[in-house]
Amino acid sequence: MGLTTEELSLQEFNSNKKVTHVPFDIKATTYLLSNRKRLELTDTECPYKSVIFQAFMYVNYLFSTDQMYKSREQLFRQQSLTFLAFLHCFDLQKENKAKIFKLYEAQRVDDGCKTQSTGLKDLKSYLTRCLREPSFTALIDDIKIEYLITLSETKIAPDDDNESYTLTNWLSQHTWLRRDDIGIGADRYARLGSPKLLINSFNITTDTALLEIQRSKHILIEFFRGNNSLLRNEFMIISKEKSDLNTNDYKAYLIRMKCKILNTLRKAYHQATNPSEELKNAMELVLLSFTNSSFVKVVTDEFFKNEEIYQTKGNKVQLSTGKSFLFTEKIIFEMFSYSKNPNDNVCPTTEGEHLLFQFIMASLRVQGSDILKLRYSDFKFLRRSNGYISHIESEYFKGRASDYHITETIGPNTDRREALLNFISERSAKMSKPDEILTFKRSKLRLSHNGAIAELSLVLNTSTINEKILKKHSDKGVSSLFSISLEKLMQNGPSFCNNDVPESKIEQKVREDKFRSITCFGLSAIKNTAVHAGSDLFDPTQLLNFNSHTNSTERDSYLTPYNEEWKNNTGLITRAVMQDIHKNLYRISEKDKQQFQSEFTKATTAINNRKKEALAKIKILTEYNDVVVNELGIASKNTLIQNDLPDSIYLVDSAETVMKLKYYLDQAKIHNKAILNKNPEFLFNTLLPTLEWIEEIFFKKKFSKKSLSKGNEMFNKYKKILPPIFQVQGDVV
Repeated sequence: MGLTTEELSLQEFNSNKKVTHVPFDIKATTYLLSNRKRLELTDTECPYKSVIFQAFMYVNYLFSTDQMYKSREQLFRQQSLTFLAFLHCFDLQKENKAKIFKLYEAQRVDDGCKTQSTGLKDLKSYLTRCLREPSFTALIDDIKIEYLITLSETKIAPDDDNESYTLTNWLSQHTWLRRDDIGIGADRYARLGSPKLLINSFNITTDTALLEIQRSKHILIEFFRGNNSLLRNEFMIISKEKSDLNTNDYKAYLIRMKCKILNTLRKAYHQATNPSEELKNAMELVLLSFTNSSFVKVVTDEFFKNEEIYQTKGNKVQLSTGKSFLFTEKIIFEMFSYSKNPNDNVCPTTEGEHLLFQFIMASLRVQGSDILKLRYSDFKFLRRSNGYISHIESEYFKGRASDYHITETIGPNTDRREALLNFISERSAKMSKPDEILTFKRSKLRLSHNGAIAELSLVLNTSTINEKILKKHSDKGVSSLFSISLEKLMQNGPSFCNNDVPESKIEQKVREDKFRSITCFGLSAIKNTAVHAGSDLFDPTQLLNFNSHTNSTERDSYLTPYNEEWKNNTGLITRAVMQDIHKNLYRISEKDKQQFQSEFTKATTAINNRKKEALAKIKILTEYNDVVVNELGIASKNTLIQNDLPDSIYLVDSAETVMKLKYYLDQAKIHNKAILNKNPEFLFNTLLPTLEWIEEIFFKKKFSKKSLSKGNEMFNKYKKILPPIFQVQGDVV
């Protein structure tokens, strides 16, 4: 149904009207941002604050008149809100007027920002733009112009060292998650510090979620295909754009349309003979997509009781006016059209499928910018004689390296293989379009109550999908971390915005209770976590290639401050090993020096990650009747206490365990150099991480005093007669 004659006439009249911008008012003390946030100059008596405020007000005017790129407007809005809030609270005098930008930069750094993230560079660029505009400089006197020039020439502090940002960083910053009442508990929170444990949970969650969404979509398509009572016009989307109506009318139109679609689906569902459980689950996802989160249960009950669904409940709107990342009204119509046209190769895909596909590719260590360039032709498939695709891998062009990179191979009989294969097939028209871009760039993820992440959290916690995710975790002996952390963040973590008060006050406020980060993790955080979790993070033989037989080198030249700090915080044996490696070097070239630093950093990171992973899972077992233990006093894998996480490791609190651990440390101290020479892989991948967590256990006094005392006595008594640990057939391993 098209536009009426009156609507067409109004549209033509509006298109012929000339738009005249309101002149800039230098005397104004308030201005309105594009998001309707009002900023006000409260201290009108201070000439320095006034001219800074006027400059920012003029930049906002340039955005409103399309004289500056709209892509930078959101950044300007955030930075001006933060800076002007700081300015509002600051006592600006003649003595410190020239230092206001540096003082702001220092405040931002104190609040935890890196120097390159304080926004000072952009603030300076805004002033520079104002000073280039004659229409602005003509409105202020020369003294104020000189003052703005001085501020625009403020020197920016050097950039801090870049650190890779990971999912572990992002989740662990929410320290209140360790609480049992509103968080995930201390055991799960400890596991968040391990990239490997977190990425394992993330992979299981995303693989399962994508596969279940795809299955639900195809269940709905089959439902449409087999239901001849459903008519095309019942799902037809009336061609109305947001620009054609005012905001309230457009929202009302969306709600009417969604209400009509839901009632159409409700009638068709209840006319079906014995609708399957899979169809019921698929309908629940549609209801979740169409409904405000607070009314999901109400609307779901009405749907399955075959009761009429209304737009409102009381005076509150039940249906959502936001765009779902899953089954939108447009996707429903496309699915219906696809079901009635068997020759159509292009199956519609939801935004949720695109998001989860990007998550999965990032977990395969593909750079975010490269994910958006992936095509079907970038993937390789291993087919059996019957045509079954058993293995998938991607060989894509890595932009930063200007070279081709191959991802790890995805094997058969996995959810990841099936989910990726479905997505690639659908996006490439059943593999008939090899050059088709598979996914698209989406807006930056934010933790709002009606955004994609909030909806993803709801999807992950629907009864069916959540049950399957938990079962997959249990089957693989992995603790569920990602979905439950996301759920608690959305449920119990209020989002604090820095629009009203300086960030320093926000930080002070939120640390007293709980908070939720405004910004969300990105694809690079997922990729970095996967890299940190990799067991092949470094090659021990590569590190040892720098070894020589001399001590004539400047050892300080070959280690970064991070390496030195890490080495000083490790146990005695680890420190001795790493010290021996880096001091026995030739005077190598600058290129070799950088390579050594890189390998050393990878080694220390890998050892640290393995130590954290072990410590996160270890529990001290005080009651151990009939428990079988290994040579280190660790209980067998068959031991699992009720309600404990499936990957828990139990260390028996006994004198025998203390003796065994002490003896392990003693043997490692004696044989570490021999092991380094003969089996460096064992040293770095097993021995050093084990030593680190053993020494940590003793340092934190995890064992009872009785066990420690008796264990030390036994160690001193029997250490000379105990069999050697690191010898096989007379040789050190």
